[in-house]
Amino acid sequence: MIKIYTLSHHRPDFIPLQYESIKKYVKDEFEYIVINNAVDNEKNSSEIERVCKDLGVSTIKVELDPSMRIMHGEVQFDGNRYANPNVACSYPTQWVWKNYMLKNDCLTVNIDSDMFFIKEVNIEEMMSGYNFGFVHAYRNNHKVHYPWNGFFIADIPNMPNPEEMDWGCGQVEGTRVDVGGQGHYYLIKYKDELRTLNIEQWGVLDDRKVPIEVNINGCAQFFIDLQNKSIEIKNRQHSDTKTFEHQEDREDYWDYFSENFINIIRETSKYDFPKPTFIDFLKLEKSDTIKESFIFHYKAGSNYMPWANDTYNNAKTAAFTKLLESKIFND
Repeated sequence: MIKIYTLSHHRPDFIPLQYESIKKYVKDEFEYIVINNAVDNEKNSSEIERVCKDLGVSTIKVELDPSMRIMHGEVQFDGNRYANPNVACSYPTQWVWKNYMLKNDCLTVNIDSDMFFIKEVNIEEMMSGYNFGFVHAYRNNHKVHYPWNGFFIADIPNMPNPEEMDWGCGQVEGTRVDVGGQGHYYLIKYKDELRTLNIEQWGVLDDRKVPIEVNINGCAQFFIDLQNKSIEIKNRQHSDTKTFEHQEDREDYWDYFSENFINIIRETSKYDFPKPTFIDFLKLEKSDTIKESFIFHYKAGSNYMPWANDTYNNAKTAAFTKLLESKIFND
């Protein structure tokens, strides 16, 4: 048995689709648990509860704990409102980790509410020999390194002192970090005891004009022109055989890099995604092609980006729905 948690706030309509994707592709016995994070929106909170009741899945309502109101020197919430979008994700993740996940004697999966399985996986087999699976995030020329919260797998009973893992944001070594950034210190302290399953996040971001903006793991930005075979590197690149220190070397790295983005563009083009496409695919680092991705990430599910007007949002949801229906119902 594994437990799969997701934080839900703005898109209750994603819950049934995510649940269907899990039922189809996750081959483990599992319990799906929706964390109701709509602390400031009674309408959304009630809709989350209704949807989950109809599906027969468990919910946990986030509580704003006064003892956690200030973390890492920053206010997390005032009244029933989060202080900013970052803590609206980091606070509930830390709260659920502390109050529920740490009590698990099984594999624990956290998945963003706008992520969907698209390929068959056995989580227990995937984690064989590992105790922590996550996407590696970096800041400040790779000096700050931490686990991203969007998708992680934690073998709580076999992690070293998991209560010390901190999903907070704020600052680390003078650098602003995203959700999970405070985990930098946990990764350093337990480097020799963590057996890490490396997961990668490959994203096509702004493709409204050439060169298009893409990234890996949300922190390595590139501008690429695939037709003219040009790649502009915007962040530190470890070498010509890998982007990050934790990766295995690939002698054909740039061919591998280009082919992955070509395949992402081909796949999304089938479903008429509006521009910018702004999506991710997640795969294991050791997988040799993006075609082995097991998760599709709608990305920014609350449609908060500056270009996300109603026309764009409706078109993206329609394209995403076609993609997911082809994966879940028709293959």
